[in-house]
Order: sequence, then structure tokens, then C-alpha cells
Amino acid sequence: MGCLPGLLHHVEVFIFNEFFRALLHFRNTLIAFQRSIHRPIWSKVGRGERLSLEDGLTMYATPELFSPVRIAHSVQQQISGHEEMA
Repeated sequence: MGCLPGLLHHVEVFIFNEFFRALLHFRNTLIAFQRSIHRPIWSKVGRGERLSLEDGLTMYATPELFSPVRIAHSVQQQISGHEEMA
């Protein structure tokens, strides 16, 4: 009975590590996928072109919020004279 708490701790750590690794893999895969979707939009923003309705719908349909926020921030920086294209 004395080693059971230690064994449970190791099992909990192992489960947490595996869950965290799977979560990071999923996040990285999703980010790579989202960036590929937004690449044409980033190109338009970089050239100073207006975005189309289709571009807006693409960003609206995206489950993650970070890329559209970065695009909006980039445009705001360009307008204010602080050009920082990512």
C-alpha cells in the first residue's frame, strides 16, 4: 500500500503529459491550417487591396480568432504609420 500513492502520481503525470502533447499537436495543426486559409487575405492586406465579401466570410467562418485580429491590427498599424506586416 505504501507505493500506491507514488504510482498514482506517476500515472497522473503521464496522462497529463500525453494529454498536453496531444493538445499542442492539435493546436499546431489547427494554426497551420488556419494560416493557409488566411494566406491570400494576408497577401491582399500587404498589397493594400480591399478585402472582398468572400474574404470577410472566410474570416467569419474561421473558428479561431487570432488571425483576423492580427490582420485588423496590421491594417490599423499601416493606417497609423506603424507598418508592421507579419
